[in-house]
This record gives sequence, structure tokens and C-alpha cells, in this order.
Amino acid sequence: MPTLEYFDESPEFPSDTPIIDIPILSHKDLINNSEKESEDLFEASIEYGMFLLDLRGSETGEKLLKDARAMFEVSKDTFDLDPDTLHKHICNPPRDLRGYKPPGTLKTENGKFDAVEVYTLNQDDALGTCPTPHPNPEPFEAHQKDFESFFHNAHQVLCDIFSHLDKHLALAPGTLASLCPMDKPSATALRLLLTRPVADPVAERQRIAFGGHTDVGLITMLFNVVGGLQILPAGSENIPANWRFVKPQPGCAIFQIADTLVERTGGVLRSALHRIITPPGKQALVTRRSLAYLIRVENNGSMGRLKSDGGVIPQLAEGEEDESRTPAQWAEWRVRRVMNGELAPQTNGGRRVGTKAKPAA
Repeated sequence: MPTLEYFDESPEFPSDTPIIDIPILSHKDLINNSEKESEDLFEASIEYGMFLLDLRGSETGEKLLKDARAMFEVSKDTFDLDPDTLHKHICNPPRDLRGYKPPGTLKTENGKFDAVEVYTLNQDDALGTCPTPHPNPEPFEAHQKDFESFFHNAHQVLCDIFSHLDKHLALAPGTLASLCPMDKPSATALRLLLTRPVADPVAERQRIAFGGHTDVGLITMLFNVVGGLQILPAGSENIPANWRFVKPQPGCAIFQIADTLVERTGGVLRSALHRIITPPGKQALVTRRSLAYLIRVENNGSMGRLKSDGGVIPQLAEGEEDESRTPAQWAEWRVRRVMNGELAPQTNGGRRVGTKAKPAA
């Protein structure tokens, strides 16, 4: 999350709020090849599908925190625009998610509509490599250099994570990073998300702003200051009492393993079911902003099972067919099934070596 001054501007996260106990790892220690930090990273990617990464103390991490602060300012300028201006840049899901998504367009698990506003900027648009760029409002044009810096530094931090996952998955060095090169077209994107304060924090404490889901890509990196993100622990029944908040931490980003990485590792890694609800306590009275950097496989890449040494990633079982769709086709298929109610959101993966993968309840 951005630095301490952002936390000082917001009400405190209530100390009596039930939270998920996920590890806080150090980017500095990972790039210095700490064996314990590396093992904790892999363990968290199997057990929770999620971890916090402290970006302070490393050169790239500090640059990324500075970039994230700039993105929060863009978020303020963008969502302060009048509705008519924002609707000129509206997205067209599931084929094209670029642009503005207004609230009240997606159904949540309780049958009501979502309360989150989203603006999506594709990496190819930000870097000027897309032949058909999506038009964006003035705040985006004014911060072009900031966007370029964000994407480059975020990608580098992700590659640092991938290098450790390569090792533990017994993949050749550079395998995971090679799936998402910045110079190849992809759906990698930055999303600015916003939920407005609620009128009655008590009556609306269980308002679902963004329904339970797993992410489609390889990994998602999140920055937020105000609470509201919840995870359903693996094996837990999907009832309100079992969901746990993820507590934001200064100087840290949240990392979530996503479905493509689960698919390509044969279910070894876990993608966690998560959602956004009303922030806890007095935080419900303020605007909640977050950034989501979603890294995807290049459009012409593969969704096939990765092959590792030593059997860490299981081979295809007899009669099991490898995924033949392109990443873009597979992602659109997944999004469409969720939108049509054909695919129930659930935690996926988390398979230990030598065990059979089972979706969590």
C-alpha cells in the first residue's frame, strides 16, 4: 500500500476485526535470495494464494511505492469527473474491459448489484504499443510518464516473485516471466477501483461492493489503504461469519495468485476466493480507493500445463486433455461463464505434491 501519510489520513482499521493471518514478506530479502523468505513465499502461494509484500528498502520497491502514490492521485482526479465524461469511456465486457465500469452493473452473491466503480487501463495502451488504443480522459493523458513507470516497476517486482516460484516449481529460470513479456500484446492492466462511503455503517456493514471471485490472470498486485477486502479461507463454508478481512499495511502490496497460474501449474498454487464489502468500523464513512495490477499471459501464448523437473507440477492424468485455447480466449470464456452464472466462484488449487487437487468449499 502507499506510504504512511495515506494511512494517517484515514480512520484506523479496528483492532477487533477478524483478519486472515497471511505472511508479510520482504521484497528486499527476496531479491537478496533469503531462503526462508523464498520458502515462505511458496508456502503462502499454496496455503492461502495470497501474501503481503513489503516494498520498502529495495530500489525498485521504493520506486513502485512512489508510482502507486501517483496512481492514487490519478484515481482521485478520474473519479471526480462528471458522470457524462466518464460514460464516454465506458467498457464493453467481457471482450473489452478497458475504460470505465459504473456501479450497479454486476450481480453479487446476495442477488443485489455491486457498488464499485472501476477504470481499467491496458498496459499496451499505456506503453503506446496497442494499434487500437482506448481513449482515456484527461487525467490519464496528464500522467502518461507515471503510468509507464508504474507498469515497468510493477512488472519487475512480479518477475522477482516469479523467479522464486520458478525455483520451487522446478521450472527453468525465467519460465514464468517469459509468459508475460512487456513487448508482446496482452490483457495486462491496471485497474483503479473506488467505492463510495455508506450512509449507515451499521445497517450496511455486510454490503457486498464487489462479489466473491478469483482473478483470471497470473498474479494480481493490490494497493489499498482502507479495509474492505475479504478472503474466504480454504475449506471454509461460504457464509458471512467465515470471511476474513485482509488488513492493509503501510509500504506493502497484496499479491494474489490468479487462475491462469493455477491452471498452468496443475493446481499446485491456489487462487483464493475474495470480495470487497463495507470497510470495517469508521472506515465505512470514507471513500475506499484501490489499485489492482493484473498481469496476464501474452495474447498468443499458451494455456497448456507447464512441465517441471521432479514431478512438482503433476503431469496430465490419463484421459485429461491439455487446454488448447489461447489465453485471451480462455479468459473471455471464464469471464462470460461467471457473468452468465454458469461458474460458481470458488477457491481453486492448493495441491500438495503427490495429492489430488480439490476445490475448496
